[in-house]
Amino acid sequence: MAKDDFLPRPDNDLLVWHDQFKSGVLGNAAAFGLVAADTTPITTDNTDLHTKITNLNATAATAKQAVADKNTSRSNAEKRARALAKRIKAHPAYTVALGNLLGIEGPDSGIDLSGRQPDISGTDHTGGQVEIGFNKLTSDGVNIYSKRDGDVDFVFLARDTQTPYLDTRPLKVPGKPEIREYKAMFVLNDEEIGIFSHELVVNCAP
Repeated sequence: MAKDDFLPRPDNDLLVWHDQFKSGVLGNAAAFGLVAADTTPITTDNTDLHTKITNLNATAATAKQAVADKNTSRSNAEKRARALAKRIKAHPAYTVALGNLLGIEGPDSGIDLSGRQPDISGTDHTGGQVEIGFNKLTSDGVNIYSKRDGDVDFVFLARDTQTPYLDTRPLKVPGKPEIREYKAMFVLNDEEIGIFSHELVVNCAP
């Protein structure tokens, strides 16, 4: 009966395996006739793996937090700016010229969003993190929907006003690949407009 490869694919699992392998090699070197030239590279590899995987995990966590902090800051800034702009536009003293001065008169692009759909793309960053790129055209942003293995239908995932969006949900089953589907809809003045994008399929690697 054929056996699977003994080397685990996930980085952290490989690190645990390599620790065990190194200890076993060093503890049984004499039994297998191994010398320093055989065991030293294994020890060096083990130290390097620990360093590089630790750095990678720390960098990924920092990047994830930076994206979340940016999204929160942008959301707060946009919400307050829109609220104040709405009050200013409702004031009797408001004119289009003043609106242009403040930058709160949107450009007339001539694009009718009612018949348009967002273009979306996906990049798997492993471990369940998927980067979703999208175009806004003249919309305020997009609503993103997703369906995973086992889901009956698409569910609302998030509204984002700046591309890309980072889906940080962990895999349903750690260490197991997962298929995710995504689609998006334009949003204008807090209302969905246009038609759904094509359905994007992303294979999430552990």
